[in-house]
Amino acid sequence: MRTRAQAAGRRASCAVLCAVVVGALGPGTGILGETGAFAGQRASLSSKATTHTPAPDSHRVRVPHRYRFTVVTTTYLNPGRPNTAPYRVVMKVERASAVLWRIVVVTTLKRGMPPTTEQLVRNGDKLATTVRGSTRVTTAAPDSFSNAHGDELFRLLGVFTARWATPRCTPTLAYASGPVIEGIRSEILRRAAVKCNPSMAAPALNGPTTLWFDPRTSLVLRARLYAGKVLVETDNVSGLSYSPRFSPGDFALPKRVAYRAARTPDAA
Repeated sequence: MRTRAQAAGRRASCAVLCAVVVGALGPGTGILGETGAFAGQRASLSSKATTHTPAPDSHRVRVPHRYRFTVVTTTYLNPGRPNTAPYRVVMKVERASAVLWRIVVVTTLKRGMPPTTEQLVRNGDKLATTVRGSTRVTTAAPDSFSNAHGDELFRLLGVFTARWATPRCTPTLAYASGPVIEGIRSEILRRAAVKCNPSMAAPALNGPTTLWFDPRTSLVLRARLYAGKVLVETDNVSGLSYSPRFSPGDFALPKRVAYRAARTPDAA
């Protein structure tokens, strides 16, 4: 399920990091799923970073079933329109279970333009999507959470540790201990730029790339993505909790509302 607002709101990161992953990296890349398995052998951490090329999947981490966080994604380069101003996406994810969650996405496409807000709420087998005061309730698909990019930051590490489609172009990886972020002792992945055959559709995949992640869950806490010397995207997580408390009404489905005038305030 992909709504129009969702497509616009997450174009910054999803079009760059998700939609082209299969095409750019080829089959068998080991992108993260619910198990949290990622391709690319993690080196044993020490005071000195280690460098190596990605290897077949050899490490598994457990993605939590419950969590809450907010991620701010800023995209500085829009493929095909390099002179456009950076745009910003703020996504708040609240997940109690696979069938009980809420995602709110606020997108600012240009400075001076009003933001667009989209809310998705799943409760049981129902999914409610609210955009500009209009709510649509449908039957939720099994993969609706992934389609809404709720687990994108858990899968991101797998994207950047996967083998490139052309093996000789696969970049090297370096791991090191990182700072404490959101109360978590992070680890750092530094991925060199691809050696050849760069992606034209998704420059952020070309690198160099630096990811700060939680080694227990693979959640990316910070990211700086480059295409050569050009900064393409940054991601920053805040308000992280792996044991959040939710009230019974947090995931109540909003009432179905007919489409209203464009000046109607965005849904909260």
